[in-house]
Amino acid sequence: MKDLLENFRRFSEGVSTDVRNAHDRDLLKKVLKDLGAEPAETDTAPKPEKPKRVMPRRLENILEDRGFYVNRFVDEGQYGKIWELEGRSGRRLAVKVVSVLLAGQQVDIEEKNYRWILENRADLPEEVKRHLVNVYSVDRIPGKDIVDRNEQPYQMSEGALVIIMELLAPAPKEVLGTLLMDDPDEEIPTNKIKRTFASEGAITELVTSMAKSISPHMTAAVDRWSKWHLDTLIKQVTNAFLTGENPRENMYVDYGRLSRYHAPSFKPHGPRLLNIFFDRVDKMLPDFVKQYELDKQKDPRMKEYFATRRQAVMDTTSKELDYRLFYGLKRQVVPMTYAYGPEARLGGADKYTQETFSEAEGLLNAMEHLHGERFSPRDMHSGNIMMRPDSGQLVMVDVGLFASA
Repeated sequence: MKDLLENFRRFSEGVSTDVRNAHDRDLLKKVLKDLGAEPAETDTAPKPEKPKRVMPRRLENILEDRGFYVNRFVDEGQYGKIWELEGRSGRRLAVKVVSVLLAGQQVDIEEKNYRWILENRADLPEEVKRHLVNVYSVDRIPGKDIVDRNEQPYQMSEGALVIIMELLAPAPKEVLGTLLMDDPDEEIPTNKIKRTFASEGAITELVTSMAKSISPHMTAAVDRWSKWHLDTLIKQVTNAFLTGENPRENMYVDYGRLSRYHAPSFKPHGPRLLNIFFDRVDKMLPDFVKQYELDKQKDPRMKEYFATRRQAVMDTTSKELDYRLFYGLKRQVVPMTYAYGPEARLGGADKYTQETFSEAEGLLNAMEHLHGERFSPRDMHSGNIMMRPDSGQLVMVDVGLFASA
């Protein structure tokens, strides 16, 4: 463990002799600086206190016979538990143990996917395999070799899948929070919001998705709402935001019912963008009435009718826009499932937002290549991406749910 911490300290201070990894290290340092974190003070993802997990003694004996000693319990996921190993030479590795009984049919998928890495990683381009965990062995050990005469531990009665791989470190929480924000209860990093609002391409895509989300409300409320009107709204809002327009709060919007509008991390650009939207939507409504419905001068009843209708439209659209702004800023830059596009819930951000966060480029390119190899990344959340401490490279470590041919 001391060696691992020393390697990470050296990485933080920029000490490395590996020229090939210099670009990744420098890029990560630049990103951390942009995020407001000095390299020497970079925090890794928060480590909640982990329960003590003891490896079955007979399984530990099997590993010792192979020259590995169990140092400590590291973590556990849905299907497996991770321990740190140390070889006779002092090299530290990780072992993932998956109970056949508890994982059921998933254990076959886990075995297939980790064997794919074992057999194919060496032939991958360097820029791809640097983002994929290195696997050294994959073995299915029968239950009779693990459980004792009292049939303990019972979880291992059907055997276990044992995967030995490289030992990685948690990635900095600033990077995970920016690229892989999958926790619905966690706040959006302030610097992610700032970088998104500073990018013309990212803002255009954000405004487009927000405008599309209120189209059903506009179609139901206003006759003859069309694609032309949608495109006009997108263009007007985008231009107004990029030119610094800052309208007053709209009298028809109940701001007390907007849950995200008042969030400190959204200020000042979040409220400004929403008020621009409210202003433009409100201004478009009278135009529709004048152009497509009745002349209010000839029918005074329409004035009261329109006022009520206006209030209803602004109420529904303002709440939808408030939510969509939060959703658009929070969604992962890196897709949870690579095959899905940005319109899907598990898809990543649009290409302009991804370009804004250039630190994701290598990982995204690796995911694209693996997808082309019919080994398509899935389940890419913050718990399944770690860091190679000597280089700062982000690494896909849990491939159990990857879709393979």
